[in-house]
This record gives sequence, structure tokens and C-alpha cells, in this order.
Amino acid sequence: MSQRNLSSNPEENLFSTDQKYLFEKSYEEQIQAEKSKPVECLGMTFPNDEKRREYFLEKLREKLKDPEFRKIEGFPIGSDEDILALSDPPYYTACPNPFIADFIKNYGKSYDPNQLYSREPFAADVSEGKNDPIYTLHSYHTKVPYRAIMKYILHYTDPGDLVFDGFGGTGMTGIAANSCDNQRLVREVGFQNHGLRLAIISELSPIASFISGTLNTALVDETVIRHLEEVISSLEQKLGWVYETSRPKDGKRGQINYVVWSETYVCSNCSSELVYYRDAIEKKSVTLGSNLQCPTCKVITPKRKLERCFYSSFDPLIGAVVKQVKYVPTLIKYNVGSRRGEKNPDGHDEDVLAKVNRTAIECWFPSEKIPQAERYYKDGLHIINVTHTHHFYTRRNLLCAAHLWEALNNNLERMLFTSFCDRHIVRRNRWLKTGPTRPLNNTLYFPPLFAEVNVFNIAKRKIRDLRKALPLIQRSRRTVVSATQSSTKLAQLPNCSVDYIFTDPPFGWNITYSELNFLWESWLKIKTQDKEEVIVNNQAKKSINDYRELIYECFRENNRILKPGRWMTVEFHNSSNIV
Repeated sequence: MSQRNLSSNPEENLFSTDQKYLFEKSYEEQIQAEKSKPVECLGMTFPNDEKRREYFLEKLREKLKDPEFRKIEGFPIGSDEDILALSDPPYYTACPNPFIADFIKNYGKSYDPNQLYSREPFAADVSEGKNDPIYTLHSYHTKVPYRAIMKYILHYTDPGDLVFDGFGGTGMTGIAANSCDNQRLVREVGFQNHGLRLAIISELSPIASFISGTLNTALVDETVIRHLEEVISSLEQKLGWVYETSRPKDGKRGQINYVVWSETYVCSNCSSELVYYRDAIEKKSVTLGSNLQCPTCKVITPKRKLERCFYSSFDPLIGAVVKQVKYVPTLIKYNVGSRRGEKNPDGHDEDVLAKVNRTAIECWFPSEKIPQAERYYKDGLHIINVTHTHHFYTRRNLLCAAHLWEALNNNLERMLFTSFCDRHIVRRNRWLKTGPTRPLNNTLYFPPLFAEVNVFNIAKRKIRDLRKALPLIQRSRRTVVSATQSSTKLAQLPNCSVDYIFTDPPFGWNITYSELNFLWESWLKIKTQDKEEVIVNNQAKKSINDYRELIYECFRENNRILKPGRWMTVEFHNSSNIV
């Protein structure tokens, strides 16, 4: 078996020695030359990276025609074309990865029972912050900081070893394995044995696998960021009017940062309409309290005893009249040049919203029915009648999001979109007196006050986040492979082929991943196959015994693929002893 040279420092070798002259050229010429270089992949050489991708996409297309391939446990729900559109084989596939065995054959180390290996258990306090640019680049329900994982990998493995994570999430184990070749980071986490480790990441959720595959394998460079900036600038010129407002004192035009929308109620005494933002009587706390005073009859009533106001309208996307809770805009935060201000919505703002409602959304966006599962009822979506994915957005933000999605060219750009499309720009984005704050974690809850945030402002902020993470992402490395499948059956991985396992399995009934990921995955057009989802969920008829059996199947496979005498680290916490 051949083995790649794994001793180089990525910080010092963005380009090979014979290309040092490129630094005298423009940055774009450097990048173009880099992309035109011959590339080696699984023992084959291609004229450039695009030819590599074309070759393996065709191989994957043929594989997708095999009915047996689609029977692999955890095969996601999606068409062949949508799977191919997201995949970057052999490194990342939006389905089970048929190239994993070849990856191990070409770059792994075969098991040698005569090779000495000995490690004591890693006994040390591991505490890493969550403010690292890569960690914060894209949110997810649970994540282990990659610098913490690095300590375990560096302790239990040698350079060139193969690491596996069967509950891979957003790929932090892959980032950690790659980062072991960064001498500075290795020294910062208290080790000296730097050197690249290989990694295989398996994950059931298509959105998590997509993030993992993109972070670990995308060719990231400044030209991608510049293109994103050009896309945002172009869309702002076209659609910036949807966030236009006027300053009350002089009528000067400004741009909305966010609008606070408030739920409305019916006064139980006189039937007048109550607006939570306007009529809540708590003035000091961060929230507005739980009591409202009717402006007409002056009666004070706890919010929990009030009935919501509803309105009915025809929804052309589902071809039916829908009855939903009425929200009204109540506060606008805006900028005129560099000066900030706030105001109540006025006639100009009403005209803008009316124009938005008349404007057809010509670009595609997801309008799928939300699964009526556990979180749907726990979080009361059935009460406010939020039934489809497009109901998560205001009309204004949906218009901008659809145009932005259509303008994106590759997985890195799409990942930047998914980093905010289910949080910052949705109607779940809570507002407190201190300003907008993220939705409640691990729920689908719609708050009584939400902040409608300017889509373009959020996109520009995430571009800045991407630029901060750029130096830490291995632009020229292709030493991690990601697959979208269940870890209950890992047929692609041979026996005794993995040197170390680090994994972070689901915590029982704490998080219902497939339900919470539905909006994300609707944009990707690929959904989780939840039959093998390792959770406890009454609505899905998955008991603690089902959870135990699925975990057992995953750990049995882990034991099969792990070399004898090697270590597996399981990161797990649950306050319930039964789990």
C-alpha cells in the first residue's frame, strides 16, 4: 500500500516549491495556476481538480443506478441529480461514500500484529473555548471544539494514522485530524508530535454531512470570498429597496437593520386587538413580561389567558386558504449613512411591505410540508398553523433568500447561506429589549416577538466570519472523506482498518435532529432517512430500547473496523441515568 508524505506544514506550503515564482503574480493568477495543477487522487493523476471531480462524479452516477447501493442503511431521501449536485467525490458524497475502501487502500496503514502500540488512557482536563473562527462559522445542535479533539488524536495516534467518527456531525473530528499538521496549533494544545492524520467522517444527517464535507474538502481561497461579496453587492442593488426606510425628522432614506414583529391577541373584556410589544406593561426586564393592558378598556390580563388574533389568506404555493397568527411590525432599527436610529413603522414602510407582497418570487425556494412529529406539537406550530417551510420566513426575507440561493455557485457559498438560513433570518429569531437573539436551541418554537433581520447584512457578516476562518481551513489538503449514511452498517470499511475512533453520539431524547434539520435540508433538497436515527422519540415510536439497539449496532461496527489494541473515545453526557 502506498502512503502519502504527511510531514509537510500547511502554513508553509500553500504552494509547492516549484511554484514559488507565482507569488510575483496577481492573486487571481496564483489561484488559477493552483487550480490548473495536476492532482493525485486515489493513486490516479488528473490534469486538474475539475477533471478529478468529473471522473468521480461519473463513477458515483453509475453507482447510484445500482438498487443495492440505495439499500445501504441511512441512504438519504433525495434524487440522483440532487445528490450529485452536492457531492464532491471521492472526498464528500451526499450519500454513502463508495470510495472509502479505495481511500483506505491508498493512504491508510494495513494492520500489522507485530507492530508495537501502547498508550495509557488520556487523563487530563480538556477545556477549549467555542469562539474559534471555524467552530463559529456554522452553527449546529451539538459540536465538540476541534482543538479539544486534537488532544485526543495527538495522544492516541501517530502521524499518518486513520481516525474515524461515526457520528461525525459538522466534521470537527476531520478538522482536528487535519490540524494536527499545524505546528503552532499542536504546540498551543500542549503537544509536540505534529503530523497530518487522515480521517473518515460518517453522518446520517445530510445537512451535517454537507457542512463536514465542505469544511474538510472545499478548495477555499480569497476569490470565493470576493465572488460572494460581488453577489451580495449585485443583489443589494436589485433588491435593496425592500429594506428601505425613511428617517422621521427629515425624510432621508436609510436601510433597515431589523424590524421587530409582535404577536397580537384579543382582549377578553372588550375584544379589542392587543399588540404584545405595545401593550405589555413590564418596563424594566429584558423581556416584556407576561401581562398586557388593553388600550381601550384598560383591563390587565396575563398573556397566557388571551386568545391570539388570526387572519386568513390564500397561499398559492399550497393552493389553499391558510389561517395563521397575526403579527404586526412595531419597531424599526435603521441606519442613515453611519448614523443609527429607531422608529415606529410609518406610511412609507407600509408602502414598501405592500410592494413586497405584490412582487413575485421568481426564484426557487423550498415550500415543503413540515413533518408533524414530536417537536411540531411540543413547540406549538400546530397552534399558530405554521405548516410549510416558507412559513418560517417573512415575505421580504423569503424574496431575498431565494434570490441569494440562486446566485450561489458552489458548496462553500451554499454553506455560507445555510449558516444563517434557519436562524438569523427566520421568524423564530427572538427579540429581547437588548436586541435580536438567536432562536431557542433544539426547538421549532416561534416567539411572540421576533426580529426580521436584513438578509444582506447577515450575509456580509458571515462573509467576514469566513474570511477569519480562511487561514485555518486546509485549502490544499484532501485527507478527509465524508459520507452520508448510518453508522449501524459500515460495509465500505474493512475489518481492522482504523487506528483510532473519536465519536460524539446522540444523547437519547435531548435532540430530535431530523425534525430540527428539516428546514436546512429542504434547501439542499436531500432529507434525513430517520429509520436508523439514534434517538428516543415517542412520536416516531422509538423507545429507549430502540435507542439502545441502534447504539449497540453502531458500536459493534466500530469494534469491527478498529485495529486490535487501539482506542475509542466516546464523548457523552445525559442527566438521565436510564440513557
